[in-house]
Amino acid sequence: MNLKRTFAEIAIIAVIIGIVDYIKQHPEIISGIGELEQFIDMLIAGVLIVVAGYISLRTGISTAILELAFGSIARIVGVEPTETLAFLAEIGAIMLMFIAGTEIEFHVLKKRLKESITIGSAIFFIPLVAVMAFLSYRYGINETSLLASVALAATSAAAVYTILYDMLILYSPLGQVLFGAAIICDILSIIGLSIILGKFSLFSTLYIVLLVVLFYMVPRTGKLILALKSTWELELKIIILLLILLAIVSSALGIHATLTAFILGILIAETAKSHKSLEMKIRGLGFGFFIPIFFFYSGVLVDLTLVATNLPFFAILFIITFMSTFGGAYIASKTCCPIKYAHVLAVYNVKTSITIIVAYEGLRSGIIDPTLYSMITTTALVGAIVVSAILKIAPPSTLEDLAL
Repeated sequence: MNLKRTFAEIAIIAVIIGIVDYIKQHPEIISGIGELEQFIDMLIAGVLIVVAGYISLRTGISTAILELAFGSIARIVGVEPTETLAFLAEIGAIMLMFIAGTEIEFHVLKKRLKESITIGSAIFFIPLVAVMAFLSYRYGINETSLLASVALAATSAAAVYTILYDMLILYSPLGQVLFGAAIICDILSIIGLSIILGKFSLFSTLYIVLLVVLFYMVPRTGKLILALKSTWELELKIIILLLILLAIVSSALGIHATLTAFILGILIAETAKSHKSLEMKIRGLGFGFFIPIFFFYSGVLVDLTLVATNLPFFAILFIITFMSTFGGAYIASKTCCPIKYAHVLAVYNVKTSITIIVAYEGLRSGIIDPTLYSMITTTALVGAIVVSAILKIAPPSTLEDLAL
């Protein structure tokens, strides 16, 4: 019965994609409806994002990875990276960084600070150096190879959190160290992105003043907003307005908007976690609309033909990235907290949110070319698949495995 259902679902999805492709190839179908014609790519994006979400629900594969993959499929059927999609994707990137900030849990870092910093630094700097050394042969030692290395050195605290939770080891001593290390790596990645893309000037020193104001005002303002107990989503509207305003101000000061969004998320984290309804509203808006469009649009920008024509280079890049990330985590864990359940360290090769954001911003700024962008995002896609396979075939953990 399950097999029949699976075949039926595959057939339905194939039909949906076929219809989408047919509409795209025959735009005259919707001719005559005026300004609505410009929304055809949005319609296709919406359909494929929903399909990706359903497949994720049925298979357990990361929704972000599937949205990225379906974006690549959409490019094949002719979806163009329109200005509308680009605008919504940029909002999605900022919201993703904001939500990533809200997931930073300092009490986790405090418990295992030394171990988290040791592993987190290793999984960032070792891949950074290894990938940089490889890319320098083609691109030279410049901001292109450096930014690409930052992208591939990043991990995803959100993905690590989800995987460890599903494996029922998140709240074990091992799980806390692994999650804390992912947080450290995320922070280093965002700092690296901001340094490379930031257009610093004397005016940028005012950003320090902005940070002081944020650290003083945001926690207090958050409590005042929640005290209003609005039934009209007023608190959510204020947070979104603040997010957009700070993104504009930080960009004007020469600081990349994603860093400010990340910091704002950290500052609002305690307030959001103590009021679950607000946290759910923020995540619902982000992951329900803007963030899926970001991942989908990031996939649309991927040109798989460029990866195919550079397959040997891509294969070496993937191997170096995967092995240096795993090797960095393994070496660091040996020095500070020997882990018997070592294969779980592969979790850091699920490089979704931060990796794709860094690559996307690099492409948008012209530092990373379409070929390198496609290879970075495909590395993230393949890495997530490989990690899923490793964790599924690995033996189950025991209480002894989880000890440090």
